[in-house]
Amino acid sequence: MKTILTSYFLIVILFLIYGCTDKVIDNMKEGKLILSAVEKPGKNENRKDQLLKAVDYFKAELKNNPNSFEAQIYLAESFGSLYEPDSAIIVLNRAIESTYKQTSRLFIERGIANLNMKDFAGSTRDFEEALNYDSTDNQLYRLIVHSKLSQRYYVNGAWLKFEQGDIASIINEVYPAGFKNKPSVDEFIYNIKMYTYQK
Repeated sequence: MKTILTSYFLIVILFLIYGCTDKVIDNMKEGKLILSAVEKPGKNENRKDQLLKAVDYFKAELKNNPNSFEAQIYLAESFGSLYEPDSAIIVLNRAIESTYKQTSRLFIERGIANLNMKDFAGSTRDFEEALNYDSTDNQLYRLIVHSKLSQRYYVNGAWLKFEQGDIASIINEVYPAGFKNKPSVDEFIYNIKMYTYQK
């Protein structure tokens, strides 16, 4: 009888301890789950609310682990998805200044945020800085060409007239001689026609 009572009290105590403790939330996991769900194609009526939740998770992660490189990147991406490039730039500036782990991704993310802020000189600088970490990334060269085209020909919310030779000149200026898979002028003309900046 004494053993049964002792076992009963042990079970009650364990239940109380487990029931009264806060469950540990994996902020990174939860935030990343939200981001991946939001990025899926299809109608997502509460996209902004979901992204704001992701922001909260990544901020909570940074509160617990201020030097989390991954949390800084995902927080910046969340702000970018919310069309808040200025907030993304603040996060990325802090990451670049404070982290030992500077990579091309930090500069690419900040370059994209600068591009969306129409700071084309800033985006060009960031993309060129990213080349110091990965000089073989074809997409990075494309971003630099797009940024330089925007800097020269996107004025007051509209594209100025330019010739194919202007694009060819920038492509040749940006890409190293002998680079494989250099894009054609037509690819950039098509992309520019499809691309408009957020107002």
